Amino acid sequence: MNRGRRYVGRIGSLSQHNLDVELQCVCGHASLLDSRDMLQAYGPDLGLGDLVRRARCGQCGARGGAVPMIRYRYWYLANPYLPEPDEDPGPGRR
Repeated sequence: MNRGRRYVGRIGSLSQHNLDVELQCVCGHASLLDSRDMLQAYGPDLGLGDLVRRARCGQCGARGGAVPMIRYRYWYLANPYLPEPDEDPGPGRR
């Protein structure tokens, strides 16, 4: 049974809905990519699958093996007990 191509998502759609992409490499390194920056660099039609295939880990240099996770850009607003991204979490909260 041929189900055709799956819709994975496009950078333009992610940016429009305040979603960013976190890529986690098999080595454990993770990077949060701002969809607004990717939109300017690659345009709205870049698919998430294409992004994952192009991505190279900044730590080990591996390419194409990253696991993508979609993150709400303002995740810290959902939990008032978490520090904002630029705020120091304090002792014992790293």
